[in-house]
Amino acid sequence: MFYASAKDMLKFDELAIENGIDALQMMELAGWHVLSAVAHLGIEKGSNVVVLAGRGGNGSDGLAAARHLRSYGYHVDVVLASSKNSAHVVHHLLALSSMKIQPIHYRESPEAAQVAMQHADVVIDALVGCQLDGAPRGSIKDLIELVGTLPHARVVSYDVPSGIDATSGETPGEFVSADTTIVLGLPKQYMENHAARQHSGTIIVADVGVPSYIYDQIRQSSRPDFRAGLVLPES
Repeated sequence: MFYASAKDMLKFDELAIENGIDALQMMELAGWHVLSAVAHLGIEKGSNVVVLAGRGGNGSDGLAAARHLRSYGYHVDVVLASSKNSAHVVHHLLALSSMKIQPIHYRESPEAAQVAMQHADVVIDALVGCQLDGAPRGSIKDLIELVGTLPHARVVSYDVPSGIDATSGETPGEFVSADTTIVLGLPKQYMENHAARQHSGTIIVADVGVPSYIYDQIRQSSRPDFRAGLVLPES
């Protein structure tokens, strides 16, 4: 099995978009796969879920997940790490507003975010993803630290537990330890680092609708076989 670097995944996304696969389409599929993750963890409908969303693509995946979770009967709160968000994040926030989900802005209401997290049965970590740039800082750091104080909540990370370098597995600062990690498109190189992989929990490799010929431009025959669902065995 091929394990992709952060650089590989940046190229993967660029090639997909160049070939007519919209980023929002991939985010929608990424969000959909959260239902498999909560089912794997045995989380019942009606449970409290808090989505921690960063300002970029990883946050957008989490916000798409929030909408699907609400539709399937979960109680969902959203905590935004930043007040300056990408156009994709804004798009998903507008969709959530139509479902009467109003986000908590961490910088404006840290106490409200803490209360929501303390009552969470599940926390969705959609803060950083593959493009980690040094140690987490500011609100991202604060939220990662808060996740570490929750003894009972199950943690689902998108793509990479926040704070872990997707390529090397190094942890330059605070990082999340997940119960389940939904890996998008391809397994990541950090998973070959035994110590880093232990912080990923169960790893589900999720199809985001990209055809094989694009995978072949990253590495020949690198597309995983998604037909039966792909949970990576523990190392």
